[in-house]
Amino acid sequence: MNFKSIFVSIPKMVDPSSYSMIKIVFIFLMLNVLSPLSAQHACYFSTKIIDAQSGEPVAGATLKIDGLDMFQASDTNGIIHLGIKCGEHAIRLQLSGYKSYFNKIMLDSDKTITIQMESILHQLEEVVITSQGENRNIESPALGVSIMNLKAVQKLPPAAGELDVLRSLQNLPGVSSVGEGANGINIRGGSVDQNLILLDHMPIFNPTHLLGLFSLFPTDGIRELQLYKGSIPAKYGGRTAGVLDVRLAEPSMEKFTMKGGIGLISNRIHAEIPIIKNKLAWLSTSRISFNEYLIKFYNNVLLKSIGDKRLPDNRPVFFDIANKVTWRLSGKDQVTLVNYISHDSYRVDSLFSIAGIVSKQADMRYGHNNLSLRWNHYFSPQLNLNFIALRSHYNTKTTSSERKSGFDFKTDLVYNNFKSELTYSPNSLHRINAGLSLTQILLK
Repeated sequence: MNFKSIFVSIPKMVDPSSYSMIKIVFIFLMLNVLSPLSAQHACYFSTKIIDAQSGEPVAGATLKIDGLDMFQASDTNGIIHLGIKCGEHAIRLQLSGYKSYFNKIMLDSDKTITIQMESILHQLEEVVITSQGENRNIESPALGVSIMNLKAVQKLPPAAGELDVLRSLQNLPGVSSVGEGANGINIRGGSVDQNLILLDHMPIFNPTHLLGLFSLFPTDGIRELQLYKGSIPAKYGGRTAGVLDVRLAEPSMEKFTMKGGIGLISNRIHAEIPIIKNKLAWLSTSRISFNEYLIKFYNNVLLKSIGDKRLPDNRPVFFDIANKVTWRLSGKDQVTLVNYISHDSYRVDSLFSIAGIVSKQADMRYGHNNLSLRWNHYFSPQLNLNFIALRSHYNTKTTSSERKSGFDFKTDLVYNNFKSELTYSPNSLHRINAGLSLTQILLK
């Protein structure tokens, strides 16, 4: 390269203001001369950043050159263009979710390179959060206790499309069915009448619908169930065989939810309604069957095209409804009101009939009407007190409308109970329960 000679003559006698102007002109001329020389020492560096596994461009990766206060991020195509001084440089690439890239490169001319970044993202294992420990059945000091939540019941095969609590319990050790076509459980050799069945502290005297085909528990509203097959706690009053304690879910205090289903056996609906957010909420779950109308539809409409035998008009109808209202009075007090109603009705034909003595048909009805009120008070995280007042009314009625051989049998069983329970937990390893229970049983 040929360098031009530049001479600037300065007079001997120069005004100070003129001298400053000459100085600026001199610096400007020197920069114009040296710029071609400095350009020879700059190299253009271009890189494309891709994912090491998929080969897709990586956008947003930050490039840092050690020794230079310079950062630049890759564009949507994963490309970075940069002009730096020629020579050896250490580059560093960083991006969240990728392993940091570090390498040294020698730039003696313009260069384009491709860099692969390794992803460090991995699929996490499933995290399940439950209110009870996974080893609760093992660590609990109670023997012969099985605890199941609704999700565990829902995984079992349904019967005729209906989830059934009692049938699911028959898969547990020590529990057997009472027989084919019936819905009940025998626990360790005991009979059905030796079991205590509770729904949110309320006793259930007949836990089945349609002569034992289905259990009457509203599966959509169940939180968990506990089956005691031995070492039954004193708070249950004692039973020869076992205790089945079914707990209803708490209504949501945050948001309104509703779900339901339609089937040939029954139709169900479940709703959780927050009345006052974080204060008052209402849960309602119910089932109802329309089997009577299906039988009529078959006999009056489908029978003409199919040409088969008529179905007996037994008029099987059942429904059950459970309501639960929870009111948080304060951080230490909570009041819960629970109501459960069930009803079954059907018609049966006599195996034989004698005019004026044995009726040809009989109508049967039975059901529950239960109500409970519970108050919880927390003195401290270690000490709390429960008061429960409940009434359970079970009635059966068998009638025949025939003039001479007609009859009307009716039975009412009323169970009134009041109990209090004090629970003290000094630490996570110990718990002390004490309580009082008063019961009145009326049979009419």
